[in-house]
Amino acid sequence: MTDEASSFLDGNQAALELALAKLTAFSHAIASLRAAFPGSIIVNVPPFPSTLRADALELSNPGGLGAFHRAIAGGLIDQVSKIDGVRLYDLDAL
Repeated sequence: MTDEASSFLDGNQAALELALAKLTAFSHAIASLRAAFPGSIIVNVPPFPSTLRADALELSNPGGLGAFHRAIAGGLIDQVSKIDGVRLYDLDAL
């Protein structure tokens, strides 16, 4: 989703919707894996994308990259937490 995040930072608000659509496809793939694989499945919540050109301390971050990240992380948590037998892990929380 690097392209979508960069486009969002350039002011393209539709890029977030494109990223959320990719996230939904990813969640469906996890559900398919769960249906076919009996072992443990652990999904990491996406970390803050610190390698992009926006600094976490930048004053526009709450409405920029921070908003994008919160939407993606929140969407993943909402979608994946509904899949039985899949656990979420948050490395940023450590």
